[in-house]
Amino acid sequence: MADGLGDGWAADVYDRRGRGNSTEQPADYSMATEIADVRTVMDATAPATYWAIAWADRWR
Repeated sequence: MADGLGDGWAADVYDRRGRGNSTEQPADYSMATEIADVRTVMDATAPATYWAIAWADRWR
C-alpha cells in the first residue's frame, strides 16, 4: 500500500489481538482494549493522516 502512495507516505499495518501473528486476546478484552492498541500504534508512529480499513472475519 505504501509503495502505491509514493514518496513521503507510509502505511502502518498491524494484526489485531487474537488474529494473524498477534498475541491472544486477554480474558478482559474489550473495545477499550482495541482502542488502546490502536492508540499505541498511532502514538509510536505519529501519523499526520489517519485511514482505517477493517477486514471482516468472513474474508479470511
